[in-house]
Amino acid sequence: MLEMLLVGAIVLVAALYSTWALLPLPARRRVAQRLAAMSASAGCPGWLRRRIESAATRRGPAVGPCDGCSEHPSRDEAPR
Repeated sequence: MLEMLLVGAIVLVAALYSTWALLPLPARRRVAQRLAAMSASAGCPGWLRRRIESAATRRGPAVGPCDGCSEHPSRDEAPR
């Protein structure tokens, strides 16, 4: 029984992480801002609130559908 709970918790954390990592940056920022607002009103510990607020304001890497588009050539590729 304990093993099933542990495996379930690991799968849940992995699913949440992959969902977070695959979200587009604007959506991720909106979710982080909502979590920061909820954590401030819920009385979360200071370290956790600061971590959530930094995730809400951090600029992420440029990923998405335009990552390999021809308008923004990579550094290795010569301009056309």
